[in-house]
Amino acid sequence: MKNKKYKRIGWDEYFMQIAQLVSQRSTCIRRKVGAVLIRNKRMLATGYNGAPSGLKHCLDYGCLREKLKIPSGERHELCLEPEEEIFTDQGYIPISKVKLGQRVLTHKNIYRKVTKIFKREYNGQLCYIEPWYLLPVALTPEHPVLAIRTQMCQFDTRTLCKETCKSVNNAYCNKHYLSYLLEWIPSANLNEKDIVLLPFENRSYAAEEIDFSSLADAPLDYYKVLEERSRNKSYGDIHAELGVWPSTAYNWVEGGAPRGCAVIHNEALRYGWSPSKTIPLKVKLTNEFLRLIGFYLAKGCSSLNQLSFSFHKKETEFINEIKSTMKNVFDLDCYEYKVRNCHKLVYSSVILARAFKILFGENAYNKRLPHFLTRASYEKQRQIVDAYAQGNGYKIERDTTTITTASKQLVLQIEQILLRFGYLPMIDHGRNTYRVIWKDKFKIS
Repeated sequence: MKNKKYKRIGWDEYFMQIAQLVSQRSTCIRRKVGAVLIRNKRMLATGYNGAPSGLKHCLDYGCLREKLKIPSGERHELCLEPEEEIFTDQGYIPISKVKLGQRVLTHKNIYRKVTKIFKREYNGQLCYIEPWYLLPVALTPEHPVLAIRTQMCQFDTRTLCKETCKSVNNAYCNKHYLSYLLEWIPSANLNEKDIVLLPFENRSYAAEEIDFSSLADAPLDYYKVLEERSRNKSYGDIHAELGVWPSTAYNWVEGGAPRGCAVIHNEALRYGWSPSKTIPLKVKLTNEFLRLIGFYLAKGCSSLNQLSFSFHKKETEFINEIKSTMKNVFDLDCYEYKVRNCHKLVYSSVILARAFKILFGENAYNKRLPHFLTRASYEKQRQIVDAYAQGNGYKIERDTTTITTASKQLVLQIEQILLRFGYLPMIDHGRNTYRVIWKDKFKIS
């Protein structure tokens, strides 16, 4: 009797059967998919489709894509609106302007590098999440949000069940807050009263001075002229080689600058052929200069060749403080204009107006802090915030401070700074203005 010939399955069939077995681990209700990674006929890894790590599975929530009637094979990316601003290592920028290699602040309060960017057209519904007295965020319904499911107090349905509830010591209290969990929840599944996590930068970095050297933008010929002249070449030879007229080259060597450009000369910054004074290349971040920054954000603006501050005529203390600081730091005197109740200080300096415009914004709608100041020490940031509040804020009560601005970016930066201070800020936004309110009694110790 002959033995039956044994037929061995091929490699492809072997691995496909493993993939089919792996797919049984899938938690997707719509379609189960398994995968096997092979190299040189050796199995390296297996995987299956389902919810991202940390999210509840479709077996628990049901299929969100099915509820939203999303066709198969479409809208797999989780997106924000193009103009939604996110916190990066360069400050707040719209997500549409984020580039590969930039670092973004994550929910773990650390920065992670952007390795891939997804863009797509979207015509479906958006979810708007508006935390209590903070700015809303718009995102697609399936986008996960790190949040806590909460329950209402069984004795007072107007408040959450929480550790600080006045009924927590009641013998019949169920203490639901003990079972609260931090989890990733699709934005469409969030409920009113759920708690959403808000990350913020809580590390401080040593910042002792502000460096204006980055504003220097002279053309390459300028530096070539200085280099050739340092080798004792004549102005005629420089003209023959570089095409720069001897009179122009002489002006550059003697401390002038190309028209419309800023250059570094004798540890100072100079602008073009302007007769205005130079400004120091580096300025110490003293308390008086930090307060000057706060007053500029609140009361200042810059134009093509002027820097100005506008106060009420009765704010003489702040007016004198600005005049003193500008004289001590930049050796500048001002022109003063008084119209009705307005007292305006104007400083004519092309290079200083340009510096403040680039670093802090030129008008109320684009005011901002340079990123290194958003990460400065508590003491330095306190000087800026206090000066801003004195210039463009007020106290409703003894422990309540309110400031106003028209710049969304500045609002987001102040929010981050107040969170670092331990305050829980409240943001009230109208059509063109924002109010930031914080109370001492809401400070986290």
